[in-house]
Amino acid sequence: MKLFRYFIRLPRSNVYRVACDTTSRNCSKWKPFSLEDELNLDVKKSIESKWGNRVYGVNSIAMLEQQRKDELEPSNKKSYVLSMFPYPSGKLHLGHVRIYTLSDVLARYHRLNGQKVVHPIGWDAFGLPAENAARDNGIEPEKWTRENIQYMKEQILRMGCNFDWEREFATCDPTYYKWTQWLFSKLWELGLAYKKKAYVFWDPIDKTVLAEEQVDSDMRSWRSGAKVEKRLLNQWFIRTAVFAKELSECLTTNALRQGWRDIVDVQKHWIGPIKGYFTDCPILISGVDSKSCRDEEFLRLWFSSPDILQNGNFVILQPGHYLNQSEENNLHIFDNGVKQLKVFIRNPITGLPIPVFSGSNDILLPLVPESSDCRMDEVLSEEEYGELAGQESYLSKILSVLPTAKKYQGVVDEIKEFKYFHSSLKLRDWLVSRQRHWGTPIPAIVCVDCGHSSMIPVTSLPIKHTKAPEYPVCYNKKDSVLFLCTCPKCGSSNTNPETDTLDTFFDSSWYFLRYLDPQNEKEIFNPEKVSPWLPVQTYIGGKEHV
Repeated sequence: MKLFRYFIRLPRSNVYRVACDTTSRNCSKWKPFSLEDELNLDVKKSIESKWGNRVYGVNSIAMLEQQRKDELEPSNKKSYVLSMFPYPSGKLHLGHVRIYTLSDVLARYHRLNGQKVVHPIGWDAFGLPAENAARDNGIEPEKWTRENIQYMKEQILRMGCNFDWEREFATCDPTYYKWTQWLFSKLWELGLAYKKKAYVFWDPIDKTVLAEEQVDSDMRSWRSGAKVEKRLLNQWFIRTAVFAKELSECLTTNALRQGWRDIVDVQKHWIGPIKGYFTDCPILISGVDSKSCRDEEFLRLWFSSPDILQNGNFVILQPGHYLNQSEENNLHIFDNGVKQLKVFIRNPITGLPIPVFSGSNDILLPLVPESSDCRMDEVLSEEEYGELAGQESYLSKILSVLPTAKKYQGVVDEIKEFKYFHSSLKLRDWLVSRQRHWGTPIPAIVCVDCGHSSMIPVTSLPIKHTKAPEYPVCYNKKDSVLFLCTCPKCGSSNTNPETDTLDTFFDSSWYFLRYLDPQNEKEIFNPEKVSPWLPVQTYIGGKEHV
């Protein structure tokens, strides 16, 4: 609007244009033209070259706010317009143009209506493409990424999008991933981050773990197209499952149902029905000697009610669990095909060891919720639990051989208190570790002597990348401070750094909070700066992001 007003005020004989090279944004000198002239590409480029930087340049927002300082409405009229977090792949595509045009229009609209607006942008900069490019072309991932960021930023500026560039950051900035590492360390301190063995999808070409969403129906990697493999690896997880009930209940609020119905339905399906409970039980190699518990290994036990545990005789293991894949773990295979494993778990309410039974996929046994590793020996209501209930005849296969295992039960001296949580029948803990170099380094050490993993002190963060010619090696023993740490469990100084990095989804799980306090060096963000802008009023991005 201001541009048009500027030209209208001028006498017709004194209207000028800039002579521009049509293949670039370089302008030479002013030349007279009339408002009756055709508004062709040459004229449009001349106007953009003259006024573009003041309207949508890097400093345009700060200039606009300063000019309109007295016009702004009271501070309670705010709008946070958040667009999707772009990956610096090299060049913008039409999807970017659509998303950022929409967010730009909304941000301008709210500003013209007197609101204070936050319209930030940054870069989801870690990831596999940069690592592949580095490997294929012999360049550092960071160099490839930084060059892409610069090129795409110039493209966005040429589009005319009016972003808050003073809030810009990239997840590969040490000033950002320092706080990503801090967040992971805090989750670990609270018992919400842990490491355990698990079967994972492995891409043999990209040589990394894939999330389930990155594997198609033909069991091929969505990026490389390779047939994925199942591998047993030690992986880091976040205990998202403990929040299943809270997450599900939050989706029922009126505020979310209005305007977010499709998204709510997708997320409800992702979380799954909330039925029963779960607790994590340490694995015992012997049913008697508690010292034989495998360090940091457990089975997630599902049960319909805590009362069931007191009289539980055995648990049923998922057929696909890694303990069920090796004959070395079998204590006995019975004539009816049922297997009793060598491992036991400790009953969380009685303290007594419980035997673990399983069978192959063709042996019909009661189903175990996909969110858990095993379930108690209980008959469930088919009306309430559907196929999870199965049939009583399934249980009879184990009951027929139970006398062999029943000797492990005994007299209960006291009922123990234990932690348990409402369970989703679907939602599992979040696997966040990846076998890549170009990602946020997990700030941990692994003891060579006892195998225990522990965190680097937060005062030593950020743990930075070293330039490694071979992937996924992330650290150089000579240079890394990680090797100065000692194991807090056994006291050994024979420690190695954790070479896995965090999944990029972990990096981007909190970026919208950092936008509101991007220069803070003392804390992840200042709650007093962040809370007035939350919740985010508008998010513009692909539906698949939910």
